[in-house]
Amino acid sequence: MKKVTETLKKLIDDYGIEILQKEQRLSAMISDLFADDKKNKKLLLLSIKEKVPQQMAALERNANLELGINAIKSHLLDDGILNENAVNQIISYWRNVINLDVLFNNELANEDVKKTFYSISSIETKNYEIFKLNTIKTKDRSIKSKNEDIIPLKYDNVMPFCEGLAPVILFHKCGFIDINGREIVQTKYESFKPFSEGLAVVKLNNKYGYINKNGKELIPIKFDIAYPFRSGLAPVKLNNKTIYIDRDGHEVIHSKYDSHSAFSEHLIGVSLNNKWGFMDAQGREVISPRYESGRGRSFHEGLAAVSIDGKWGFINPQGKDVIQRKYNEVQSFSEGLAGASIDGMWGYINSEGKQVIPFKYSNVKSFRGELAQVELNGKWGYINPHGIEVVPIKYDKVNVFSDGLAKVTLNDKSGFVDKLGNEVIPLANIYLDSFKEGFAVIGDYISEFLLIDLNKYFPKQSQMKFGYIDKKGWKVIPYKFDEANNFYDGVAIIKLDGKFGLIQKSYRCGRYSV
Repeated sequence: MKKVTETLKKLIDDYGIEILQKEQRLSAMISDLFADDKKNKKLLLLSIKEKVPQQMAALERNANLELGINAIKSHLLDDGILNENAVNQIISYWRNVINLDVLFNNELANEDVKKTFYSISSIETKNYEIFKLNTIKTKDRSIKSKNEDIIPLKYDNVMPFCEGLAPVILFHKCGFIDINGREIVQTKYESFKPFSEGLAVVKLNNKYGYINKNGKELIPIKFDIAYPFRSGLAPVKLNNKTIYIDRDGHEVIHSKYDSHSAFSEHLIGVSLNNKWGFMDAQGREVISPRYESGRGRSFHEGLAAVSIDGKWGFINPQGKDVIQRKYNEVQSFSEGLAGASIDGMWGYINSEGKQVIPFKYSNVKSFRGELAQVELNGKWGYINPHGIEVVPIKYDKVNVFSDGLAKVTLNDKSGFVDKLGNEVIPLANIYLDSFKEGFAVIGDYISEFLLIDLNKYFPKQSQMKFGYIDKKGWKVIPYKFDEANNFYDGVAIIKLDGKFGLIQKSYRCGRYSV
């Protein structure tokens, strides 16, 4: 591990943290650097494909580091992309490499600082410099509220709500609270996975089991490894054997396979000797393991992506080839279309394998809500299913739409566009999160000035505070929190003066229409 970490650190030292955003170039470099280390090369390339280093770099700039890492792990594990040991190894590699010292101790950090601040003076020690902040002037409809409006929480950490409950940590033990701050599940567990289909995985005395939303241990804590439920089934390991259990804890499938993907459209992807196939909910082998490992491990809209000899196509649930294996890469079907790549260029095909959007993009994402993110000449935008550009392809980054708006970034400034491509909230040099329930978290500096350590370009004292804006760009909850999360069922988790709490939308007093 040490050798891998040192190699990655040198890569970032030489090319700057921005190399993490250049997926193709980074992949090529990793392939060269680890040409003789096939195992780690495969792990690192997969992590880049799943955007793990980019996500880790973004997490290190935020406060909810552990929550973000757990989310990345859950994505990789739930999709059956890797086993738990491989996931932990990937996270460990990038976590050791990406940290605040690395982020600020290079030329990119120097440029980032200059884009965010402009110098007004130097002080005598010459080790520090005072920068004036380019703060945003927002429209203000917020009403000053007393801290009594906050429901106080006693926990060391509070994570976002899922299925009505939020995970909490106290003295390194985990539990769950409801939207009123009541502790529903006692803080006694060593770790957890979020609720899925009404049940959550918990760990106690190094064993795993399941609890319901009342905190009752519904399935005994006895397994070596346990995963979330999908379509009424969950894979678990006991005595080095994988079995599937139902919601009552009954063993319904005894598996002979090495690994499994998530249950999807009545079938489960299974691996044997590094080849993938599918079995049904009764454990019967429907499609024998003969396909190469990769993304093609689950069915979407009746088709599964599979590869042989490095070429990708699609099969139906009977194992019949429906779309010829001729693509370098493919994505799963979504809203009737799938991204596909030939000779490094991406386009979209339909379920009959016909090209419907030309292969001219350097990267594409799946369609959601009749819009898809596409990259062309290093810039991102959105197209519709007819290939018509809806949101101009001019941004450095575009996020998925949420509440009808998408966060976009250009030249380190962020704002929001609607589904017609209008910039409804202008771009500014501030922190923004996606909209949920009509509000978005916004971060800004409460002081005009910041002291920067010139040795590392590291802020000596961060003055950023967080509040909320509505879809018209009005500030509805003032910048006062050290941390803020999206609203869930009218409640948001915040941190103020080192303590967590819950606020409701009425915190802004709600005396005007949004």
